[in-house]
Amino acid sequence: MELKSANTDPYSTWQQSKNQLAEEGFDKPLQILNPQRAKGPDGRLYDPAHLEIWKVHQFLEKDSYLSPANGKMVPKYLLALQGSDDRRYYLEYYFKDPYQDTVLEFLANIDGNHPNSHFTI
Repeated sequence: MELKSANTDPYSTWQQSKNQLAEEGFDKPLQILNPQRAKGPDGRLYDPAHLEIWKVHQFLEKDSYLSPANGKMVPKYLLALQGSDDRRYYLEYYFKDPYQDTVLEFLANIDGNHPNSHFTI
């Protein structure tokens, strides 16, 4: 028998949304390094001008996750991003995360470069 954490509950809307993004090709995590740089799992580096936000899933109260930063239930976001090289990534973002300002600034930089993006801060 395998133990599963709350994050991987196959019936949660979070996991269902993540699975749906994976089916659409957004199956690689993106790591935000600073407001001007992100890194894919294969080591590729991207600046905001070379990424575009395709989808945003917002999860509030009942779907919220225990934040690793402060041990409380907080809203979370799941974003689908595509690079100018057509590679697709997802970004998990927890509100009140210790890196909140960096992530929000990076997303605002993407939105500034692509005003038709679906995400606006």
